[in-house]
Amino acid sequence: SPVEPQDADAPPIHGPRTFSWQVEGQAVEVTIDVAGKGEPVLLLPSLGPASTRAQMWPLARQLQDDFETFTVDWPGFGAGPHPRFAWQPAHYRAFLVDLCAELFDGPIRVAAAGHASTYALQVAAEHPATWSRIAMIAPTWRCPLSTTLGTHRWLWAGLRRFVGLPVIGETLYRLTVAAPVLNRLYQTHLFGDATKVTPRLIEEKGRVCRQPNARYAATAFITGALDPVPNATDYEELIGRQLVPILAVCGLETPPRPWRAMAILLKRPEVTVNRIPGALAPHEEHPAPVSRMLEEFFT
Repeated sequence: SPVEPQDADAPPIHGPRTFSWQVEGQAVEVTIDVAGKGEPVLLLPSLGPASTRAQMWPLARQLQDDFETFTVDWPGFGAGPHPRFAWQPAHYRAFLVDLCAELFDGPIRVAAAGHASTYALQVAAEHPATWSRIAMIAPTWRCPLSTTLGTHRWLWAGLRRFVGLPVIGETLYRLTVAAPVLNRLYQTHLFGDATKVTPRLIEEKGRVCRQPNARYAATAFITGALDPVPNATDYEELIGRQLVPILAVCGLETPPRPWRAMAILLKRPEVTVNRIPGALAPHEEHPAPVSRMLEEFFT
């Protein structure tokens, strides 16, 4: 059964709502938590094996006095069902467009983490009336394997096919999201302060990773099948097409290779870059300063 996020610090929700989205003839149910009051803000979690809307709840709690926040799971990720499906970037762009058409009457503010931030930029370029402001949190556009080990598309595609095999593929995937692996990932890449990576945190992340069929979307992300753009040149060109204010919040302890991919933003006049403590998940590790930056940017 789906693993619903549990968090005593979740904001008071006057939802949740369910959005039934159609993708290539399949119905995918996603859950949307609605909290607060005021102008709407869409909060998009990063993509990844442990991705859930719960990672955005600390921001929603901080923003709820001034904004009505909407937090949502990405199809194929999060707490909902995980259909066996060959997810592609076009699916996630279409999901964002359809979601906003379902929920909102006009341009809204969006805060998006990781790869979600680049999808938000692409939607803005193709549908300029979608967003009024874009906040990118630890923005990424290249998969973890390519960022760390280099672009070897044929190798990563082969790995993706292998993980999709019955039994042996699931076994390999379970090894990659075992507690020791997740613990090291959070200590060295996602959090700047390793002491904040608690056993409870790793257990919660592991429960999400181990859901039935979770390996399909997760492996697609890890191996680059969900990269929104193929290279840095296209990423920079995408930024240059934006017509709305853009804020980027980046962690001071971001590992060197991911930071090189982010540093493109520093030379773009369209983007205001703020750096705070943290690494690739500053919104989870340091939600208070992130939310203050969002509130100032969105007001």
